[in-house]
Amino acid sequence: MAAAVDRMLARNPGDRFQTPAEVAAALTTHRRCVEVM
Repeated sequence: MAAAVDRMLARNPGDRFQTPAEVAAALTTHRRCVEVM
C-alpha cells in the first residue's frame, strides 16, 4: 500500500499513475495480497 501511495505522490508526474485504472489495479493487487494473509 505504501508503494502505491508513494507513486501517487511522486514529484515527477511521469512516475505517477497515469490513469485511474492503474490506481485501481494497484489497489486491487494489494487487497488480494492482504486477503491471503
